Amino acid sequence: MAPLRALTAFEVFEEIESRRFALTPLGAWLRSDVAGSLRPAARFYGGEYPWRTWGDLLHCVRTGEAAAPHALRIASLEAYFAQHATELAIFQAAMTTYAVSTMAGVVAHDFSGLGTIIDVGGGQGMMLAALVQAHPALRGILFDLPAVVQGAAPILESAGVAQRCDVVAGDAFDAVPTGGDLYLLSRVIHDWDDAHATAILRNCRRAARQGTKLLLVESVLPTHVTSSWTSQTQLLSDLNMLVLGGGRERTTDDFGAILAASGWELTRVTPADGVMSLVEGIAV
Repeated sequence: MAPLRALTAFEVFEEIESRRFALTPLGAWLRSDVAGSLRPAARFYGGEYPWRTWGDLLHCVRTGEAAAPHALRIASLEAYFAQHATELAIFQAAMTTYAVSTMAGVVAHDFSGLGTIIDVGGGQGMMLAALVQAHPALRGILFDLPAVVQGAAPILESAGVAQRCDVVAGDAFDAVPTGGDLYLLSRVIHDWDDAHATAILRNCRRAARQGTKLLLVESVLPTHVTSSWTSQTQLLSDLNMLVLGGGRERTTDDFGAILAASGWELTRVTPADGVMSLVEGIAV
């Protein structure tokens, strides 16, 4: 009863009569049968990996390092998921939810004149499927770790784009597919510190021709912090990236620096929604 009452205070439930509760419109987002459900994200962030790593926040404060290797005695999130298949499935469902939340802003981007998009770290292909579906001239290559892309086929087939999309398994720290007219990385770069982020971007540049385009879907931090909802969301995400894996959110200047260090030139940053932005670059 106490948890239900507490969640009622936060408008997740309403008490319709004594000791009887019902979901509010806010709480309905936790149902699995509603479009855009946030249930997978809630399950992931309430799960073992975030819970234990956030419990070791003091380690981050003292050292500036990620909590996960210290708290869980693992090298990376990927290493953890290699031993926890159920949590990997929940995580992938959460990432698909996030792709849906920013999809409209990305789909509306100008892709005219482009032939092939290579979606690096594209998960199970939700974002790529939406892009290829909305832009009939496009073809797509979905690229991610083997354990991730094995779940892509149903999503691409459901969107009716399987014939225009190839799925390639690999590791972006080794190499990425060649031949793209645009390299898309959605919510990938913020997972990593500057050294690792630059390594991924450099491999994309090695695979690209001069003049090839780059599109990052990322949260761009303000140069001046305010108490707005957007700043709160972005800066809590910045802290979350540090705790979970040693990553970070970045300012426009930060993106300009890591792009320049990896063979790209920052050309434009435009808002995609209230929190996310499109960071555009070109291979030089």
